Amino acid sequence: MRYSIDTSSLIKSWRELYPQDVLPALWERIDALIEDGSLRATEEVLHELEKQEDDIFKWAKARPEL
Repeated sequence: MRYSIDTSSLIKSWRELYPQDVLPALWERIDALIEDGSLRATEEVLHELEKQEDDIFKWAKARPEL
């Protein structure tokens, strides 16, 4: 099964609901989904994240296969 994620889902999860330092296992699982091709996002997500140039942007930019 394949999934698509949008900007708001990433931002809300990263900043409020499941910060990487609080729930690292979730972000490891997300990385695994990205790596196996199950999770994708449009290029527009990266462009929207770039406006803030914060940690979530750096995280997404380091995952071009997303």
